[in-house]
Amino acid sequence: PFANLSKFESNPSVQNFANTLTVEDMVRYVESKLAA
Repeated sequence: PFANLSKFESNPSVQNFANTLTVEDMVRYVESKLAA
């Protein structure tokens, strides 16, 4: 997975989901798409 969702799992609110995504998660996602 691209994101560490352990914090989200402890408080699974949709409003909090964006707060769990970090810049590093986004970078990993983009890198995986570029490498495909």
